[in-house]
Amino acid sequence: MIRILIERTLLENKESEYHHLIRQLKQKASHVRGYVSGEILVDPDDSLKCLVISNWENIESWNVWVNSDERKATGKTIRKMLTEDEKVSIYQSDVIKY
Repeated sequence: MIRILIERTLLENKESEYHHLIRQLKQKASHVRGYVSGEILVDPDDSLKCLVISNWENIESWNVWVNSDERKATGKTIRKMLTEDEKVSIYQSDVIKY
């Protein structure tokens, strides 16, 4: 299992448009093979800071989604709503056995 964290900082007055778009994107991702779950979070002290967390069965499934035409097109639209490039971090579970 892998977990993807995407940190974004929105431009002023883009919150509503962004949240509508990101909910649509999450719904579409849920139909991709290997998608497990996802969350959309907002910093309680700064509504312009957002975090998307998604869980995937493996990196290959994530790569299929992130490289899909639909995800790329929506990503271009989202980038126009941001103050800076998004930060994507990938974490894998069960790597270290205790």
